[in-house]
Formats: sequence, structure tokens, C-alpha cells
Amino acid sequence: MNSNQGFFLMIALIISISMHSQDEKFKNSMSLEYYRPIDSNLDGFNYVHNGIINGDNNVSNFTTRKSEIGVGLGYERVFQQDIILRVRAGQGISSLSKTNKASSAEESQMYPIQTSTYHLDQKQMNLFVGVGKRTKVFSSLTVDLGIEIASANYIKSSSKLIDKSVLEDSQGQIVYLHEVVNVTNFGDSFLFGVGPFTKIELRVFRRIYASAEFQIYYSKVFSHENSYNVQKTIDKYIDSPEITEETISRTISNDIQQWNWSKLSPLIRISYKF
Repeated sequence: MNSNQGFFLMIALIISISMHSQDEKFKNSMSLEYYRPIDSNLDGFNYVHNGIINGDNNVSNFTTRKSEIGVGLGYERVFQQDIILRVRAGQGISSLSKTNKASSAEESQMYPIQTSTYHLDQKQMNLFVGVGKRTKVFSSLTVDLGIEIASANYIKSSSKLIDKSVLEDSQGQIVYLHEVVNVTNFGDSFLFGVGPFTKIELRVFRRIYASAEFQIYYSKVFSHENSYNVQKTIDKYIDSPEITEETISRTISNDIQQWNWSKLSPLIRISYKF
């Protein structure tokens, strides 16, 4: 399902819900949501490189930076007996960077230094349909418990992995360089799952509400599209004009079908009721 199909499906569901709901005050709500994108748990979308293994004679410095944000719109309708039906759509963006630098701690004429850097960018389009039961705790506080169907289309995902090894002399001058650069463009993949949600909502003003929510899904990830990898290897002695380069291109067949639990996906939203 592409983003345009998901948008029109959301509009159709909103119209259908509105036609069949009860005529109660503030039975509708529109919301702006911020959430953690659904983790696909695929090896292809996670850091699985083990090129640097730190032994007893190595000194290592490992850093990780990760950012994830999902933004979406939601519609919710209240029926008799406080039954809730809701539709949500959004887009998620994830970015992951990892760096590992290791150097030999042994005394020698040459000092090998190894550096590995990895960066991943991923986008996804999401559509959710859920049903739940609302319980009023106080006049301004409610709790919703329910179940939700989730779908995600992972698009425009790419990664870059650079392994670099250098030799330095006792004066800190580089005498030899070995570098391997891997760039991978992933084929689209899809997720379909179902899971529970818990929502806590607080009235801020007469029609404005704020809520926090926690979701987790048992989902299937599948893909039949190809991914494309380009690997470039460079070897060079600094005091020599010669450079050895090798480039290898690969097509990776993604025949993936996998069931697993997603990571917990927290969400916050601001809603307007009418």
C-alpha cells in the first residue's frame, strides 16, 4: 500500500465512522501525533557488522547515535458504551550512526589503527486501525485499552559502512592505508501486525486534550524486492604513487518473511474534540 492509497483509505473510514456513530457531544476528535517508528527488526535494517573485534591488546572507543521520529494525524470516534474506533496515518524517519576506533596497545615500530563507521537512513509510511474501550478515571482523565492493526511500508532505505585500517610509524605519520566502503540501497519491505495499546488522556482545555500511549505489535515483515550493494576497496602506501582499487557490485535478493514482536512504541498526541 502506497501513501496515496493509505490517505484515501483513512478518509473513507472517517466518513463511514461518522455516518454510523451516535449523536453525542464531542464524539469526534482529530489529533496530531508524535511517535517512535515501528522497528522492523530485520538484519538488513540493523547494525550487524562485526569487522572490528577488540582483543586484549586493543584500545577501543565506541560511539552510537540514533534518532527516530514519527509524525502523523489521527481520527477517533466514540460510540455507545464508550467503544472507540480510530484511524491513524503517519510517516517515520530513522537514522543510526555507529563508530568504533581501535588501536594496538603493544609497543612496536608500527601502530595499526582500525576505524569502522556505519550510517543508516530509513523512511516508512504507516497506517493504523484500532478499536478500544474507554474508562473514565476522573472527570478530566480517561484510560483507553484496545487492539490495533498496524501496517508499514519501509521506503528509501540506505546504509554506508566504511572500514579503514592504517599503519603509523613512531612519529605518527601514516605509511599505509586500507579502506573498504560498502554502500547499500535496500529494496522496499512491508510490515503487517496487530497488538495492544494503552492510552491515557487528560483534558487541557474545553476541547483540547493531551494523551500518552504505549503500543507493541506482533508483526510480519516481508519483502521480495532486491537490494543493491557497491563495495569499493582501496590499498595505498603513502610513499608510493600507486593506488590499488577494486569495485564490486552485487544484487541481493530479499526473500524475507519473518514474524516477531516490535519494540515498544511510545506516542504523545494533542487532540481537538468536536
